[in-house]
Order: sequence, then C-alpha cells, then structure tokens
Amino acid sequence: MDSLVSNSQIYLHELNKNVVILNMGGREESALSHELMKADFKVQVITDISRLKLLLKMSDVSTIIIDNIINKSALFGFAPSLRQEYEIPLIVIFEESNVDDRVQAIDLGADACFGKLVDSRELIAMIRGLLRRTGFLKNRSLSLNYERIKRNYPILFGDHSFDPQTQILLHAERAPKKLTYSETRILKILIFNRGNPISRELLYEYIQKNGKNMIAPARKIDVFGRRIDVHIASIRKKLNDTDHGIIKTIRNSGYEFIAEMSDY
Repeated sequence: MDSLVSNSQIYLHELNKNVVILNMGGREESALSHELMKADFKVQVITDISRLKLLLKMSDVSTIIIDNIINKSALFGFAPSLRQEYEIPLIVIFEESNVDDRVQAIDLGADACFGKLVDSRELIAMIRGLLRRTGFLKNRSLSLNYERIKRNYPILFGDHSFDPQTQILLHAERAPKKLTYSETRILKILIFNRGNPISRELLYEYIQKNGKNMIAPARKIDVFGRRIDVHIASIRKKLNDTDHGIIKTIRNSGYEFIAEMSDY
C-alpha cells in the first residue's frame, strides 16, 4: 500500500498545474484562485475570452475553469469551438443553474460542472483526476518537440542500441529486431522524454502528426483503450523487457521510459 501511495504522489508531482480561471463576472480576484494556489497550482485569473484564447496559444495551460457564469448563452456560444480546438480539461462553475444547464454544458464539451457553493477540496480533486487521465504533464511541450524526436542517430540505452533510421534494435546477446513504423515513433517519443510519463493520448497525437496515419482517427477511442497498449507490448517483447525495467506502465495514464541512457 505504501508503494502505491508513493507512486501516486510522485505522479501528482509531475502534473502540469497551470490553471486559468476565466471569471465571466468580471472580477480579477477569486477566492477559488487562493485555494488552488494553496494546493500548489499556478493560477491566472482573466475576465476576457480573447485573453483566454491568447493564453492557450502562448502558454502551457493544463486546466481551464470558467467561473461565475451569469450569461449562459455566452458560455454555450464559445464552449464548442474551445473544445474542438483544445483537449485541455474544462470545468464550468455556474452562478445559478439547473440540471438542463449542466447537461448542456457537458454536451458542449465541459468535463465537469459545479454550482457556486462547490467545496474547493472537491474541485481540486476533480482537477487532479482530470489531469491524471488526460496526461497533462510538466514539460508537455517536450513530448511534442518534433524536431528533436526526428533525429535519426543511433540511441544507446542499457544493453541496447537502437537505430531509428533502419528501425533496427540491437543487443549483444540476442538477434536483431526490426520495429514497425509506429513502434519506432512510440519508442523515440518515450526515449526523448525519459523520466516523464507520456499519456496514450499524446502517443496517439504524435503518430497522427507524423504523416502516415498508421492509426485511423475514427478509431481514436480504440487507440486510447487498446491499440497503443498493443504497440507497447510488442516493443517490450522485442526489448525482452519482461520486468518493465525499460518501459514502465503508469496506471490509468500511459508509459514512462526509465532505462539508463548511454547517449542522450
């Protein structure tokens, strides 16, 4: 039990905790922001939707909270486009609402809805849960640093040598193994983010943005549940990683490359 608690604490420590609160009541001070900062979140309170869009483009935002919603039509107007463009967790806090309002907000893309009297402890627990599931980690931008990951020189780790150019994995005591296109991309993104857990969603996103669409977008839900796991299982088999000492599973999230690097 102690080890499970320890692993959970380590993972929470690695979460990206940059929260933006869009206060639609026009107030730049928020009691909620103080509670979030006490829980080690970095918080920025804004009052303008255009400012939110600018922050999303320029900053590493992990969670959006839309607070003090009085004009519900404004929320229902921009929430769908926000969700379509960004996968960031979105939490809505209504000044006044009924079940229909909350259902509509969730249907339009919100991950959770609360009333104005929500307990901050419940809200913080919800944010942490969403971050664990969606894999918004510190240094998330590293995982999408395509120029770095595109490097094709041989990579040395443990007793292995991997050449991304030929997709060949070498070991002094075993026969060479050839990785598939998708396996190569997945192994590289894990290696170049050594020490950072990478979610299944990010692994999928990287494969999709590299041109060959080995996993069809229509099967995205299947990817999150099974296809990435199948690729990882195949990579582990070729690495003979039976004890998961090279690629570690992060429960309910994704995978982390933990092997020692000789050339990184």
